[in-house]
This record gives sequence, C-alpha cells and structure tokens, in this order.
Amino acid sequence: MEMMASKKHKSRWRYTQIFLLCIYCLIFQTNYAQTSSPLLSYRETVLPILKQECFECHNTKKKKGGLDMTSFHGLINGGLNGAVILEAKPEESPIYFSLLKAADPHMPPKKQLSGESISVVKKWISNLAPNSLDSLKGLDIEKLSHSLNNGGEASGSNSIQSQGLKPPGHLTESGIIDYYINHRLNKKAVEPANISDDRTFIRRVYLDLTGDIPTFQEVLDFVFNGHSDKRIQLIDDLLESDAYAVHMSEIFDTVLMGRRGESWENKRKNNHWFKYLNESFSKNRPWNQVIEELIVARPDSRERSGAVWFLYERENNYQAMAEAVAPLAFGTQMKCAQCHDHPLAHEIKQAHYWAMVAAFNRSKNISTKNGIGLSEAASGGDIEFANLKKETQKATLNFLNGVFVEELESHSPDKKESPNDKYLVPPVKKGEKPESPSIPIFSRRLEFAKAVSTKDNVLAARGMVNRIWAHLLGRGIVHPVDEINSFHPASHPELLDWLSQAYIDNSFDTKWLIRTIMMSDVYQRGRHSDNLVVKDPSLFAGAIEKNISAESLARAISRTLSGTGAVSKTLRSKLIRHFPDLFAVEFNATVQQAMFLSNSPEFNALLKDGDQSLTQRINQLDHNKDKVIMAFNSILLRNPDTEELEKSLTFLDHKSSENNQMIEYLLWALINSPEFMLNH
Repeated sequence: MEMMASKKHKSRWRYTQIFLLCIYCLIFQTNYAQTSSPLLSYRETVLPILKQECFECHNTKKKKGGLDMTSFHGLINGGLNGAVILEAKPEESPIYFSLLKAADPHMPPKKQLSGESISVVKKWISNLAPNSLDSLKGLDIEKLSHSLNNGGEASGSNSIQSQGLKPPGHLTESGIIDYYINHRLNKKAVEPANISDDRTFIRRVYLDLTGDIPTFQEVLDFVFNGHSDKRIQLIDDLLESDAYAVHMSEIFDTVLMGRRGESWENKRKNNHWFKYLNESFSKNRPWNQVIEELIVARPDSRERSGAVWFLYERENNYQAMAEAVAPLAFGTQMKCAQCHDHPLAHEIKQAHYWAMVAAFNRSKNISTKNGIGLSEAASGGDIEFANLKKETQKATLNFLNGVFVEELESHSPDKKESPNDKYLVPPVKKGEKPESPSIPIFSRRLEFAKAVSTKDNVLAARGMVNRIWAHLLGRGIVHPVDEINSFHPASHPELLDWLSQAYIDNSFDTKWLIRTIMMSDVYQRGRHSDNLVVKDPSLFAGAIEKNISAESLARAISRTLSGTGAVSKTLRSKLIRHFPDLFAVEFNATVQQAMFLSNSPEFNALLKDGDQSLTQRINQLDHNKDKVIMAFNSILLRNPDTEELEKSLTFLDHKSSENNQMIEYLLWALINSPEFMLNH
C-alpha cells in the first residue's frame, strides 16, 4: 500500500530525519509557519464568540427578546429592552454584564463562558468611541457592511466617512491600488514590507501566471537584466504565453466545476471544456461574455462548443446549476438561501435562489447530430417553494442584482397557434434525433444570462476582481473569496469598488486586471519582517504565502527532477487527489499529504539516478560542495548560505560511501521545504 513505507523507505526516512535535524532551522529560517494572532476586531474576535454561543437563540427566525445578533445591524439596534451595547461602557452593556457569573439573567443560559471570551467582549466595547454606533443604526444591511472598513470595526472616523476616499488624479492605475492599501496601513500605523528582490519576484510571477517555476538560468538572466522595465516586460511576456492560458484553464476548471476525479476530467477533455477555457483566456475574451456563454449554452462556433459542458455536467440538476452560477454571476454562494432567506447576509433572499433554479428548470441535456446540447422548453418548469414557516410562493425571475424579468407569453391567447410557434428552433418528434437543441422564443436561460452579463451587473465584476486578487495576493479583498455579501464585508471597500468599475470600463479585460495588480507595490512586496501580515493578512502589508495548486506542484516537481520537461501524469493525478484545494478559506497541511510525499512511488522514482535526472547530473560532479550548490540552485533557485552549505556537507560526508543515495535524500528534503512547496 502507498501509505505503508517499505524497509527501503523507512531507511530513507531515518537518514532524512538526521538531515532534517541538522538543516531544519536553516532551510526554514524564513519562518514560513503561520501562527494565528488576529488583531482585536469585531469580525475576527467578537463575531466567532457570538456565532458559537448566541446565534442559536438570537437569530432572524427566533429573535428571542427581539434581538437578532446574526447581523451587525441587528446587534447594534438591540432588542425589546433597548440597546445591548453602550460604547466605551462594557459594565453598562447588557451584552457584556449578562455574561458574568453572577448575572441575572445570565447569558447563555446554563453555560458560563470562559474568562478569555468575556474579556474579548469587554475590550471590544471599551475600545468603541462614544456615540460611534448611532450613525449606523438607520442603515440598511448592505450599506452597513460596506461601511465596516475592517470587517466589522465601527468607529466614527473611519467607517462611513471613508467611503468618500478619492485617490489623487495623477496616479497610475497600479498606483491607485497602492493608495487605497497604504491609506489603511497608515491608519493602522503599519509600515509595509520592502519590495521583493528579483529572484523572489520572478518565481512568484511564473507560478501565478504559468503554474510553473522558472529555470535557474531564467532566474539569472532576469536578475542580471539591467533594464528598468524588466518586471512589466516579464509580466507581458508570460501573459501572452501558452502556459498562461493552460494554467488559468486549470484554475477555473477547479473553480467552476470542482474536483471530481480523473474520469470526469477525461469527460471534460473529450467534450472540449478545457479547449473552451484555454481559448477564452488565450484570446482574453471579455469575462462577461464568457459568463453569458456558460449560462446560455448555445455556442456560435465549434471552437466554443465546450461552453455547453458547464451546465451539461450537472446532469439536469437545476439546483446544482443555480449554485454553480451564483458565485460567477453574483460573487457569492447562495446555497444557504434554499430553505429560507440567508440567515447572515440579509440581502440574499430565498426568492433569489429559486429564481435561478427557475431560469434553468426548462432545460434538458440532449444528444444531437452535432453533439451534446441543452434544449429548452417554451413552457412549464414552474416552481413553488416554501419557507420554514411553510409559506408557499411561486418562483419568479427576480435576481439578486435587482433585475426582474417578466415572463412573456410566446403566443397570443386569442390566436390559434401550433406548439411549434413558441419556438425559434422547435423540438423534434419523439424518437427522432434533432440537428440541434430546441430554442424557445422566450428563453429563461437567455434572459438570465443577459441580466447578469451586462455591464450594469457590478456583482459579476466584483466576483472576478476578488478572485483574481486572491489568486495573486493570497487572500481576497473579501474573504472567503466567493462570499461577497453583507456578512463578509471588504477589507478595502473603496478599492474593490474602484477596481471593479475599472474592470468594467476596460470591457472585462482579465489580462488588464492581472497586469494592473501585478505592477502595484502591493503585489511586489516581500514578506514582512515583523510578521504583521500573519497577524492581520487583510492589511496586505507584505506577501502572503500561497499554497501551490496540485497541477503546478506536479509540473514543478517533475520538471525539476526529471530533466526532460515531461510531467508525470500519475504523479499529477495523485497530487490532485491529495492536494485538491484552491482558494481554501484556511489552508492546513494534512498527515495524508505528508505521508504521500514521504512514500509516493511516483515521487521517489523521480529522485532516482535515471537518465537526464537531476540526481544523475549532480552525481556526475566530483565535489560535494558543487553537488550541494547545484541542488539548491535547481530546486530553490538560489545558492545555499554558509550555514546551509556547512550542514549539507556534514550530512553528505556522514555517509560518503552512500553518497549517490544521500543526494536523493537531500533533494527530497529541499523539495519538501516550504520554500519550494509555497508561492511566496
């Protein structure tokens, strides 16, 4: 079994342990391990306590004591007995003194919160400026969330007023990004990290744009390139490369379709899904057009036939279609609104969820003479849904972005018409194979697509902007990345608004968006020396380490170790199974991942002294010092420092008679280091 180490692997692990003990603090000296010490703020510290202890009784449905604590709006408006928070006066605030042991009434009933939790609530209230909540009480939830500039922090000086923040007119587009980020850093009295060095920059850009690492020679050429515009030239060159389109296709396949295993990946290839994504990114087609094509599923050319697969793979599951489209069209998940209005993001209604389902409910997978497609009926597909109070209503085409589509009858009731008069392309008789799918005169899918792909739908633009930002910066302006709603306010709302509008003004040009972000100081910063980015990553004070996708990891490992440029398909498949996450809310390495990298036959095979392999090329060198230098240059794209070199030589000299095998252990340790496994 893969999880069981052979005697040989156990021997390798024993030697590796010795090596890791010697070199651990050196290879990992940049302290990549992240710790959690969030700044004291409502969202980061108070909200988790309320969610755990209070939401069960004080929610939109139960609302005990007239108090709904599931939204900041409800919390500051209080309950039947008035306000529960008095700014700067925790001892007079019911939300605090009811938590104390001797309180009557005591909250939560029959449970005593820890002293630490109580202290957090007290400190948060103590830090509120007097009367800072008054101006927020009359706002609707969407405006309120927009005003909470630090994920729920409320203060009279930096909430609503900050929405008027306007950058100076002389700034470049990338400079505007820096202006908004630096404005908040200045308010927090945080000094940003310095701009990264060339070696760090080229590796970061290669991984972000091509899903691969550069060669050591490419790094040297870039480092010693004296041109002042070399960074923008590198970005432009990679944006035009075939590797860019492939890498973006891999990312958005996972985002839009999910990881379903090798058999489904093969179906996607056979039905031109990857070809469609590749063409869309290679030709830089406007993203709103891509959204429209995925929903309408009626490609205008054979080259774009793969667009059909987006809905087709859902196999006539209309709720699955709606849930897949929601983040694409509106920038947020909407699964929680299936049975009731969203309990936390109050602008998301149950009616919005079922409106999307109704938009697809007349569709059906079909096989035609020209391939697969989605037919659509001219009538039927009506939906009634019930809320938790068992109140029933009919679904209408009333979407989250405020667009309401009135159903149009495609025939006149006082005129006799055949059923086919309702169609632009009528359905065929039962038993016949159609040339193409049926298309009604009034198409719900088409109307939905037009409603969300228009330039007026800023929600779609925000969704793409936030995802690209998260891909490049390691975290969205809204976090989690596909939850742009009132419950998850933006860390920099003005920046998100400006960048989304600029994306629209540039005709949903994704390459423009990437280029603009990459040329900002924010993107090009190194890691923060004070580790502040770990304490509050939403500040973007320095680079955030990002886990590399499974596909990128397979490329980097295979090409680095094999020397042929070939990527092991088996290793890729297994890495996808063990490292499936992209845009994880919080990335945590697992024991299964560690065991896979320790015992994988596919990984171990690449470490062998085979033809053209890195191990073979290193072993052909005469001196251990040269071997260590080549290993570091090939894998970490840099020379070892003095201590790393010394410890590595000690390790190799320890078993000089087994030097060839010891090189495998050295390469294994370097590949498994965070410096290689992360994009930083």
